[in-house]
Amino acid sequence: MPLTMVETGRQFTVRKIKGRDEVHVFLEGLGLVPGSAVVVVAKNPGGLILNVKESRVALGLDMANKVLV
Repeated sequence: MPLTMVETGRQFTVRKIKGRDEVHVFLEGLGLVPGSAVVVVAKNPGGLILNVKESRVALGLDMANKVLV
């Protein structure tokens, strides 16, 4: 299921990243790799706020749809 569809406050594991190589490199730089834990802290019309490896990350909805948990 895409990251945009999960409930806030619950921990999920990244299963797969969809998209081109550039997308994979960008998301890897943020710590979003298969097997990593992620928590959606907040949702807003522009995107998501995530906790990834003890860091807060803002991610737009288009990018968040490429992250499958």
